[in-house]
Amino acid sequence: KPREEWFRSVWNFRTSWLKYFAGDKWYDAETETYLTEERLTRDNELFGPVDMNHFFDWRYSDEFGRWGDYNHYDEFGGLEKFRDMVAYHQEHGTRVGLYMDVFLCSKLSRIGQAVQRQDGSFPGGYSTPEDPLWNMCQWHPGWQEYLSTRAADVARETGADGIYLDEGGTDLDQYWCWRDDHPHEVPACS
Repeated sequence: KPREEWFRSVWNFRTSWLKYFAGDKWYDAETETYLTEERLTRDNELFGPVDMNHFFDWRYSDEFGRWGDYNHYDEFGGLEKFRDMVAYHQEHGTRVGLYMDVFLCSKLSRIGQAVQRQDGSFPGGYSTPEDPLWNMCQWHPGWQEYLSTRAADVARETGADGIYLDEGGTDLDQYWCWRDDHPHEVPACS
């Protein structure tokens, strides 16, 4: 049921998935259409005006993995349809945020295929057999340049209002870098 008015008046930050939660997907792959009007109307009615809608799985690619390239819009109807979905939100007073990660890079991604490790290993806290991951060093100038450029490109390409770079500075041991030729103490994380 709709929430009480005091609840409906607070900052309303929603998190959404385009197609990986079937009961709440925003993109119908069978018809190649976005359900933006329907979903946004529903959320506004239930929770009050949606200030920002944050999408997680916009970056997923069956061919190139979940992390790293951040440009495979073809699995969601193409860039033009994606931009139209973002614009619809904005025209109705809702900002759009997109999720990226500081450390994770799919080995399947184009950038991941360009990464070389001395021993050939790729430790990864979120690796799966379908999408094995590299854990990138957030201190490495090459990765910093790539990720900051890619985030700016994504914002420009999609028209999104914000990019959320997750996990940077978390100091989780699976993200520690032990390379002594990088510009940090060994080991380093945050």
